[in-house]
Amino acid sequence: FGSGLAVDLLHAVLAAHAGIPSIALEVIEGNERAIAFYRKHGFEVAERRPAAHGVGGHASLIMRRMLPMA
Repeated sequence: FGSGLAVDLLHAVLAAHAGIPSIALEVIEGNERAIAFYRKHGFEVAERRPAAHGVGGHASLIMRRMLPMA
């Protein structure tokens, strides 16, 4: 834990998507560690998906972050 790899990967993804207005991701509801990580990096819950429409049959959250326009 705490190697900084997740932050490095997130920054690489954000850099690769520069110039678009926002980016979204899906996280399984209840994965509090991941949700806290994404919130810390500017993502907010935009939508909740019930289990029938979530990842692998689990309820999930769509989290979105606005990106700076170049």
